[in-house]
Amino acid sequence: MDDTLKPEELFGDPQPKKVSQPEGMRMLSPSPRGVSPGAMGTLLLTQNTGCFAWLFFLFGAMATLVVFTLACNNVTEWIPSFIVPWETLPDYGTVVTCEEMNLRVNDSPVFRLTFEYTDGDRKIVRTYKTLCSWQDGEQILLERRWGYVRPVMTGALVGAWVLLLVGIFPLVGLGMVVGQFRSGWRAVRLLKYGDAAVGIPCGAEETGVRYNQRPEYRVKYMFQTASGENRAAFVRTYDIDRFSTTESDTILYDPNHPGGAVSLEDLQKDLYVTSAGDIAMRWKCCVSLALWFLAVAGLLVAAYYLFMN
Repeated sequence: MDDTLKPEELFGDPQPKKVSQPEGMRMLSPSPRGVSPGAMGTLLLTQNTGCFAWLFFLFGAMATLVVFTLACNNVTEWIPSFIVPWETLPDYGTVVTCEEMNLRVNDSPVFRLTFEYTDGDRKIVRTYKTLCSWQDGEQILLERRWGYVRPVMTGALVGAWVLLLVGIFPLVGLGMVVGQFRSGWRAVRLLKYGDAAVGIPCGAEETGVRYNQRPEYRVKYMFQTASGENRAAFVRTYDIDRFSTTESDTILYDPNHPGGAVSLEDLQKDLYVTSAGDIAMRWKCCVSLALWFLAVAGLLVAAYYLFMN
């Protein structure tokens, strides 16, 4: 049996009622108030979904990078020959070395071929990843397309469709990152410049988004602006259960666009109001930020290693 409280069980009378000021509102300083760099980083990089969006994007980009660097010597190889034909060079190239790499494609070893050839008065040395093996000093026939030279009858180790398939993941991750960054930047601006008001939760609906098996809700608040006008604002949250005991929240809204707001209490697991009335990050959030920076650093190092080798 599902014991999770439903939105209709959490909210009673949808009409706003008189409630006492939440503690967070009493502690806030007037705008513009300070928002610490740690708090900004938490909101921009790890809000709601933690590091998931960024890690999904980064690992997807890394997978695409791996496929591209391992499967393709040059992007021109993925152009069909009937569209842009290859030109066979009149002179042979000479194999300098042909070493087996610690890489296999369809259970076949991949070799790093180093060969040299002459172009006019110049002697050019190139490297090429291939499934074919040659002996040192062997003469090989070469072909050229748009200045790119390779051995005849070779090609990309993996088809372009594989790269396109893998490339979907960083694109999806990028969309998640952009959405999280926009939401975080909006929250930062509201925390810094927004007007505070007592928000009374009076309804909620699922948005269709889920994170760690938890649905996201769009909560409706009723509040009164500084000019005495009654307005409604909507806040997205995963923590719906806390509304069973919550009478009111401190919400920060844009006076020019009151429909958008953030709930200070909803952010309390990551942020807090200092004695000066500013917004700061809780120390436990350092773990999430540290994981984010470590993931980025690790992927950059791995990318450097792939390109250099």
